[in-house]
Amino acid sequence: MTANRAGARPEDAPRLRAAPASPPRGAATALQARGAGAAMAAGAAGLYCVGWGRAFGWDASNTVGRFVATPSLLDPFRRQVSFNNQVLFSALEHVVFSATGSTDERVMRVLPIAFGAAAVGFLAWAVACRQGLLAGMTAGVVLGANPLALLEFREARGYSLLVLCAVVGTWLLVGLEEGDRQPRGRVLACCAVMAVGVGTHLYGLAVLATHAAALSGDRARLRRWLPRWAAAGAAGLAPATIPVTRALAHRQFRTFRPLFPLRVAYDLLGGQPLAFLALAPLALIGLWTLRRRRPVAATLGAVAVMIGAAWLLGPEFLYSRFFIWLLPAVAVLVALTVARRPALAALVLVAVGAQVVTALPELGEDQFPNRVAAGLVARAKLNGSRPCAIRSTATTLAAYTQDLTIVRDPAQLDGCDLVVVAEGPFDAGLVRSAAQRFPYSLDLPAEKPGVAFSRAPLTLKG
Repeated sequence: MTANRAGARPEDAPRLRAAPASPPRGAATALQARGAGAAMAAGAAGLYCVGWGRAFGWDASNTVGRFVATPSLLDPFRRQVSFNNQVLFSALEHVVFSATGSTDERVMRVLPIAFGAAAVGFLAWAVACRQGLLAGMTAGVVLGANPLALLEFREARGYSLLVLCAVVGTWLLVGLEEGDRQPRGRVLACCAVMAVGVGTHLYGLAVLATHAAALSGDRARLRRWLPRWAAAGAAGLAPATIPVTRALAHRQFRTFRPLFPLRVAYDLLGGQPLAFLALAPLALIGLWTLRRRRPVAATLGAVAVMIGAAWLLGPEFLYSRFFIWLLPAVAVLVALTVARRPALAALVLVAVGAQVVTALPELGEDQFPNRVAAGLVARAKLNGSRPCAIRSTATTLAAYTQDLTIVRDPAQLDGCDLVVVAEGPFDAGLVRSAAQRFPYSLDLPAEKPGVAFSRAPLTLKG
């Protein structure tokens, strides 16, 4: 905004304009920044494609089986099971399913990998434009190699889309507030991007809250943006109304996790011991360099309040991945430090190396033996046997088979010829009862192994 705009006095100009970032140190050229972004996106996509044909995890299997591979494109907008429906992402995946007719793991992982790679590349480009090529590359690898990203950006879930919306939406907001004008198209784009984030995951509202905190020191800006954020939130919630209502109406147990805030900090700052030791000081130094900026303090306070509130409320389902949208901010803080002290990039290399080397052996390994268990179920059906699954195993099998009986009580085991247990932690009582009732058992290999019980001999090969 300009100081001579109607209703503004010259002396108000410094207060109305966004305080510019620290002077760029060797800012990259446009070509260099684009090259950095493209290289980071390509590298992230290649990394995320390692083992992309592995079996779906618990949440992804539920997503694909219950909301994606269904008869109607409207199903993602009206179904909810175990809080797993990330509505707009499920709808996009349903379009992929409808176009390809396939639920192959690699097909279902194309969108999340593309969104994750785009988030990494976009962040690298944006930081390089302001802080230089090395800083841009640093931001990209810190975001892309984090274990949360390595897990969630490669799964058929909406977290990579949420992070992409957080990165692009924040970039649009910063650009609008630093510029002299606020073109309607860019404002609409900012609102639309954040609406997609909210429609994908309710924590998109937390991103809007951090934006509000960042502008809280300027009432004029806040008044200008509050209606826009309200519109973005309403637009995002509208298509998710039925699933969100059903999720909120679901009765949850309360579980207090004493170390949850520390877990969030650990996962965001490396998620691996050596990476944490390397990245945490760099992020803290980057934060220290911004200590005099009021928006930073307000934003940090808002984030602390949100994490603290979630921790104290103690809902049944609470994981550090819910705060994955903060990863780009951590990456930017580390990049700011490296931009001022390039030699510290060596610590980033140590951290990224530790993260990737630790994760590589498991990138292609099935987390649960759901695909193997589904094969046993299919063979049992062909033989005229009655397959069953213990409790939530039915959820992790959802993308592979739903044609079985769910056992919730030991007495129900008498009506089964095959019982599969492919999701942990297991119901120990039901598993013991099954072991006592059935003469044959078979271990099901995976990162978290399962077991099958049967009245006839079992083999993994058909």
